[in-house]
Amino acid sequence: RFFSASMPGGINFCRNHRIMTADQVIRCKTGDAKSRALLFYSVVHISENISGGVILTDCGVYAVFQENAGYRIYDMEQLMETDRICGKVKAAISEKEGGNLS
Repeated sequence: RFFSASMPGGINFCRNHRIMTADQVIRCKTGDAKSRALLFYSVVHISENISGGVILTDCGVYAVFQENAGYRIYDMEQLMETDRICGKVKAAISEKEGGNLS
């Protein structure tokens, strides 16, 4: 509250050049698709021990989890499961060395 009251326009943690930390997403009840994807992936990976990652494309952000012989893909802009990743991949983040989801 102090920062919001003392800074004109309040605080905006959402910037195109950074991803919010998980606690910022929760405390501020905000976050862009990249921040939501990282939080969602982290919670599922830690609580369920499921491998996967986050994929950023030129037209979307996705949380991806390995399942049996395939993957479950979640569109973090629409906040729903999808069957495909759209666009050209710009970055991929995973717990595996090199960030490779395969």
